[in-house]
Amino acid sequence: MSSIAFVQLSSALGLEESSVYYSALLSTLSTGRTFLLSLFHLLSLLSSPFLNLSLIIFKHLKPHIILTLSNILEYERELSNELKAIQLLLLLFLLTCYMLKRYIQRKRYIPRLTSYLSSFQTRLKTHYKNFIKKVHNINSTLAFILPHITYILICLTSWKYLKPQVTWLSSGWMVPLISVVYPVFGTVSVLRGRLRVGLNWKPEIKEEVVGGSKTKKINEPSTPENLKNLGFTSPMTSPILRVGGGKRTKSFGGPNAALRLESDSDVIAAIQYWTVYGVVTSVYTGLSYLPVLAKYVVHYQGLSSPIKFFFFAWLHLPFEGTEVIYRYACPLALRFADGSNGEIKNDSVMSFINKLTSLIGLMHMVGLCGPKTRDRVNIVLRESLSVVPSVVCLGMPGYFTRFGVVWSSLLVPSANSARGNRNFENDVVGAEEIQTRWLKYWCVYATTSGVLHYLEPVLSWVPFSTHAILVLFMAMSLPGLGVCEFLFQIIVNEAVGWGIISGEGFKDVGETMVVRGIRAVSRAEKMRGEKKKKMEEEGEDKKGGEKKEEEEETIETKKNK
Repeated sequence: MSSIAFVQLSSALGLEESSVYYSALLSTLSTGRTFLLSLFHLLSLLSSPFLNLSLIIFKHLKPHIILTLSNILEYERELSNELKAIQLLLLLFLLTCYMLKRYIQRKRYIPRLTSYLSSFQTRLKTHYKNFIKKVHNINSTLAFILPHITYILICLTSWKYLKPQVTWLSSGWMVPLISVVYPVFGTVSVLRGRLRVGLNWKPEIKEEVVGGSKTKKINEPSTPENLKNLGFTSPMTSPILRVGGGKRTKSFGGPNAALRLESDSDVIAAIQYWTVYGVVTSVYTGLSYLPVLAKYVVHYQGLSSPIKFFFFAWLHLPFEGTEVIYRYACPLALRFADGSNGEIKNDSVMSFINKLTSLIGLMHMVGLCGPKTRDRVNIVLRESLSVVPSVVCLGMPGYFTRFGVVWSSLLVPSANSARGNRNFENDVVGAEEIQTRWLKYWCVYATTSGVLHYLEPVLSWVPFSTHAILVLFMAMSLPGLGVCEFLFQIIVNEAVGWGIISGEGFKDVGETMVVRGIRAVSRAEKMRGEKKKKMEEEGEDKKGGEKKEEEEETIETKKNK
């Protein structure tokens, strides 16, 4: 009635628009009220079965919940005050860790700290380069020698005044950390960066209209300022790129130019480090195996560990130490590369390889093998020339087999790594694939050698374990077999699954081979236990049946008597 009166009053006063708005508002409110009531009724109808089901489940679980809580309270009453305090402290510690984690994530401390350390490292390198440039303006020889002399003086001073600390630091895990673990993580990062940029990168090509016709132009900022803006700062590599996986040209531009330059320089630096590591480690290991020099190596073991610590630390410093050693190690490694990758001039060996190649070709013509098998076998035959000395060591005792392990695991990969860098510098097509292949090998070698080092006390009691290790490294050093690629994928998947390195997609820990192996062992153990239990039950049933038969026979004999 009030709404009708309001409409009549509005029409009498000439306010027809207000009456229309008021009627529309009342209609909207009424419709909304009806909709909300219907929605509430529908939700009550839908939720009533779930509420009833929840009540039924709670009624069934209520005694179990009460029993569990009573058991927990009874267990806590039996504990001493010290154990209760430890439980409380552990709970507070976990709560504090959770709150600290939330606080760190909210404040973004880790990205900020990473950015600060990166900028600090960049500033430090900039100051160092500026200082070296000033010294270079005075004397170029002094600028080259001064950092190394300063580092040697620091090493001698620390050895003289901090000898116990240096000995403790070098005799533990620090040497493997800086010589193997840290370079492996860097190598994996370099490999993933190269794969992210792509092996078939092409420069940016722009079309310009000149004189009414379209012409294609490739950006070529070849000045030092433009190269610096692109991020090219390595003094050891020339600013050349591979275009389309073919011949390399001095072409730049495009969104991935800086990434391409940085990826190539990082790959070359990683190859240089692993070549130096392989040559130095093979020389040291080979000398330690010799009967005359082994006693001196053992006698000066306390001095060799600090020397290795200072040496590998020097390789990681921005003194171009790796490049200096690489200049002398690369020619030595290339001798092995030139003599072990199809360039052997031994007529008997080459004739034998040619005969096998002809035999494989004949088998392909007959149809006994496919083209992929033929190509793979030919590649393996050509690559097997590098491991001929190791094959000879297989027929010798374990003492001589160790030299074959050094040859196939360190010298041959170092030679092929140096060969890949040489091919890259000489614009050989496919050099990038060779670099990537041997970088993967060094990652697999580091992981495999670490596992074998921890298993050495057990393997020393296993017959022919050295021969098995030699066969493993021979298979890894032959890329045509694909063993190294297979092991690299396994290692990367395991590292991503355990959270050691970040992956493109999330991989659960339960999908790793370690966890699956543990599950398989536990499943086999469980099945063995069930089988044993079943056999025991069958034995008990059999014994019970025999006992029952004996009792029946006894009763029958008594009746007969």
